[in-house]
Amino acid sequence: MAKNWIEVRIESFADSGELLSQLDDPAVTGAWQENGVIRLFWPADRWNPDVLQDIRQVLKELGDASEGPAITVDSLPDEDWNAHWARTVRLIRVGRRVVIRPSWDGAGVRPGDIELIIDPKQAFGTGHHATTRMLIEWLEEVIRPGQRVLDVGTGSGILAMVALRLGAGSALGIDSDPDAIRCAREYAATNKFGPELELRIAALKELKDIGAARFDVVVANLDRRTLLESTGLFQNLLERGGRLLLSGVLPEHQAAIADAFAAEGGMIPAARQCEGWLALEVNFPAHPHVHQISISDGGVPKHPVPEARITVDGVAGDRQRSRDIHGGPDRAVCLFSLEVIEALRAEGHPIAPGFTGENLTLAGLDWARLKPGVRLGIGETVRLEMVSYTAPCRNNAPWFKDGNYGRMSQKRHPGWSRLYARVLTEGTVRRGDAVVMEDP
Repeated sequence: MAKNWIEVRIESFADSGELLSQLDDPAVTGAWQENGVIRLFWPADRWNPDVLQDIRQVLKELGDASEGPAITVDSLPDEDWNAHWARTVRLIRVGRRVVIRPSWDGAGVRPGDIELIIDPKQAFGTGHHATTRMLIEWLEEVIRPGQRVLDVGTGSGILAMVALRLGAGSALGIDSDPDAIRCAREYAATNKFGPELELRIAALKELKDIGAARFDVVVANLDRRTLLESTGLFQNLLERGGRLLLSGVLPEHQAAIADAFAAEGGMIPAARQCEGWLALEVNFPAHPHVHQISISDGGVPKHPVPEARITVDGVAGDRQRSRDIHGGPDRAVCLFSLEVIEALRAEGHPIAPGFTGENLTLAGLDWARLKPGVRLGIGETVRLEMVSYTAPCRNNAPWFKDGNYGRMSQKRHPGWSRLYARVLTEGTVRRGDAVVMEDP
């Protein structure tokens, strides 16, 4: 049985994804945005004229600067539905190689293009909006092979999918809207993505709370309020030297966003503008901090945990296979340097944080200055005193080229060894906690 449709056209540069999210009307069955016009569609039998007032209120909350944006409501016969989509939804190019097209428009795709098929529906982020296009263009410049990418507020999943097409090794897209994730999964299936793409109903805070893996690139196309509420959550989800790219920012809000990130130790070195919207890069300059906390039930490698209780007897949850040579008050905590690990990897050794049995992998410290007698403050309460260098043993051989575990011997290679520490003040240590060195 044929049915009619209601098309609502809104002349506004507000983000259609944010509009749909805040409108929260499950009857909307299609959405499209192009050239300053948002198009929304309802089945005629589910249309309520009172929604117009809701749309105007949401536009006001989203900061639409126009005085009462023009809104047009038309009836669309069922038989014209597909023809209407074919007329209004066309292939677009973003950046140098990315092509986003509906399934019925394959003309214009060239060899070497990165192609995604996105048919308009209730999900958001079809690539037409300036906030999405700027991030796609930025991803073309920053993605490197094998990187881990996080797409916050993923909507249709388009940014995560673009990152994978550009060579990222894996991508996680999160959104608090179940309908958005459902649609994103449909798009992922259409474009034949597999386990390298994970789409999850989650908020940014949930990832931090469960100690999710860190990411090389984080993209977040969010509204101003959500960005301001989330500034303290991004840093612990970024790998050292990782890139945080934001969009959805109006120029008049840039100062507030910059101040909020500055309070968390972040700075904004670059910004881009398109159609009245900004995209920003946020960097977190290196400072001494806990890069990884590692424990095991005995043996190596030890495995990362988001936090751990540090006591005079050692790290809670960590067990030593041999108490004769490990553990005890003067060997309560084992520490190693992220920079030393990275330098060893550059030499070709297959080592990684936690592999040599250290409990705390620290970043940003001048490791050569860390010697017996030096004290460290970690986080809010924990204080440690270095007691001795640790002698490497054959259990560490697998993490060194040709089994040369003597490469981290303090006697042979000063400044490349792990250290043991006693606990002066107990407490809980969390990944990302600041580390302060006190000279003896």
